Amino acid sequence: MNKRLNIGLIVPCTDNENTAEIIEGAAKSAEKNDVNLFVIPVKYIRYDYGKKEDTTYHYQFTNLLRYITPMCLDGVVIESASIGTFVTADEIKRAMKTFLDIPIVTIAQKLDGISSISFNCDGFKDVIRHLIKIHRKKNIAFVSGPSSNEDSVNRFNAYREVLREFDIPFDKTLYAVGDLSEYSHNAVREIMKNNPDVDAICFANDRMAIAGYEVIAENGRSVGKDIAVVGYDDALCSMNIEPKMTTVHTDMSYMSYKALEQCVDCIKTGKKTDITLKSEAVFRESCGCSSLLSDFIYKLERVALSEYSLPALIEDITVLFNCDIYATGIAPVFDFAGKLVEYANGAEIDIEINNEFLSSIYNNIDFDMISFDVFLYGLGVLKKKILDIAFDNGRYKALSEIAETITKFLICNGYNIVNKVEKENKSRYISVGEAVNRFLANIDKGEGFYKSVCDNLSALGVKSTHLFLNEKVVNCYINGVWRRPESMKYVCSAESGEIDVKKETNLINTNDIFRICSSSDRQHTVLISPLYFGTENYGIIATELEIKEYPFFASLINEQINLAFKMKYLTEEQVVIHQKLRENMEQIKNDNEKISSISKIDELTGIMNRRGFIQSASEIIALPENKNREALLVFINMNNMKKVNDTFGHSEGDFALKAIANIMKRCFRGNDIVARIGGDEYAALAFVDVPDIQQILRKRITQYFDNLNQKSAKQYYITVSVGMYKFNCGSKVSLSDVMKHADESLIENKKNKPSSIMKPTKLSLTI
Repeated sequence: MNKRLNIGLIVPCTDNENTAEIIEGAAKSAEKNDVNLFVIPVKYIRYDYGKKEDTTYHYQFTNLLRYITPMCLDGVVIESASIGTFVTADEIKRAMKTFLDIPIVTIAQKLDGISSISFNCDGFKDVIRHLIKIHRKKNIAFVSGPSSNEDSVNRFNAYREVLREFDIPFDKTLYAVGDLSEYSHNAVREIMKNNPDVDAICFANDRMAIAGYEVIAENGRSVGKDIAVVGYDDALCSMNIEPKMTTVHTDMSYMSYKALEQCVDCIKTGKKTDITLKSEAVFRESCGCSSLLSDFIYKLERVALSEYSLPALIEDITVLFNCDIYATGIAPVFDFAGKLVEYANGAEIDIEINNEFLSSIYNNIDFDMISFDVFLYGLGVLKKKILDIAFDNGRYKALSEIAETITKFLICNGYNIVNKVEKENKSRYISVGEAVNRFLANIDKGEGFYKSVCDNLSALGVKSTHLFLNEKVVNCYINGVWRRPESMKYVCSAESGEIDVKKETNLINTNDIFRICSSSDRQHTVLISPLYFGTENYGIIATELEIKEYPFFASLINEQINLAFKMKYLTEEQVVIHQKLRENMEQIKNDNEKISSISKIDELTGIMNRRGFIQSASEIIALPENKNREALLVFINMNNMKKVNDTFGHSEGDFALKAIANIMKRCFRGNDIVARIGGDEYAALAFVDVPDIQQILRKRITQYFDNLNQKSAKQYYITVSVGMYKFNCGSKVSLSDVMKHADESLIENKKNKPSSIMKPTKLSLTI
């Protein structure tokens, strides 16, 4: 049997959406080509990590480059353009000096004497031409990344080329440099300050364009209407922002897939190649174009539904989804619609339409690829069409009942994938918290601690784990010279749940790390991560897990493991550093408290969320010592929330929501429960200590909001409607019934809400 090739994929990180695509593509290619892949996140070469507190010690990742040698890997695919964002090409090659003698393929950058794969700038040129020819833009700005970043330079050159093509002179004041992150606000502010008439801004990537959206809003202007915005990369954020971003599609997954094939070919033949892939323009609303949904609605307004054939309607809805209906699970929806049409035309159907049947369709839809809003709109259009057919054939009543069943299902069981992911993440946070507690319970048990780490990672879904530790803790500093240890302790491994604890004296040559992690007779895709805390470097952890879990592993699990290792070493030195131990234990305690409470706290306001309120209120109402005690449930709902968002933007809506939460905390006592239970809905539970508590509370709430609106410089009023319901506590009291009564009171009170949110405009007269 031929030995599998071991290939390294060097990326800046694992929690960036572009890099995630690169990892996914390379992993698929590695599986197809039956080679082992080692994903090695190294952050950035010579980046000023001290600028942000949470990245101060990320240089520990960059040191992973030193572990790569011709003796441990057969080839390397490296995302050099991103890793080397802040340095020159020569400095990138110096950072690669330990493995320059093996076949290398660079992604998105060409380095002398090294194979490369990159995208051309044709898509970017097409976007800029589109701005000029279709939207008549003249004052087009460009926000670049650092001059050391080859992608940014190429995109800037493409921008200049199109300007020359249309005889538009280049204006230096329409050019600024950002840092390729979503924090590039100052670059955009510089352009807008110097160019009040700017009508379009092109960005070297989508992330900087996010900052552009925010700065344009700061200046009271609208993206797409007043100023066109164009990004590059077609990252996930370009679809998750409103208006959706016009950008340039570069299939990073396909590029890395081909890059790995290119690397394998170079290993086998010794042939070095440069491959250029085509980029494509993606036109959305941020440049001024209408969306697919807008176009569809426009079409429906002008074509009578009765004249719209069902096949044509389904075809247009399919285009609206803008995806493979089979890969995304939408095809069964259309199949079901077809059966309903047959029924509407007089045929019989042999399926029982109940929650179980509807769930079997709904739960297989991939809402990562389909807009939930578009999904609901498409269903609504299909419903109208099918009911029209049913009306003509005398089956309107029966189809209406089916439609009502589907609607009830969506109301009761339907939820946006974002909510689903949030719930999954909260569950995982709790699981990680429990795993960390088990780590900590074993920090003083030597080899038992290593077994606990591997065992608990297996329980969290990690396929295999290998722990390699330095013979002693090594202090590594940002400007110091890191020398890779010649040997390391191989202390523990886990493969498919089987734990193998080694002797601490079991030393291996550092060059053997990659071979050891891929020794079993199957293809491996392994994530290599440093074990460190602050300046202290403990070793390396190698794990195999689902690619989609990489961001979660990087952001939480690995940090908790590092903390656990820190605690282990501190425990071993507790006589000398006892005080330091207590401080870190407090840190772990705080982390665990955050993990355990994350599912009960509303992130925006800091008060309880719906889940926390229902759990806490139910417990208090049912406590034996509170039996027959009089309590008051208060519902508060912000008036005209949509008007505030539509008129002043969502940041102002968030301000209002937080202001309401702050007032609620002041209006109620410390032992009362206050919570945000929905978008603009709040609730409070208080015990009744005085007979006229409802009048007192209403007066207090009114006074606080009057005071807020008088002192606030905002142009709008923040007002609320209030509902109250008094009841006696007891174990048989239904909180849902109490909430229903409070809601009825709220609905009655909302009838008196003000229709306008605007404060009177102050006029000044000059005589």
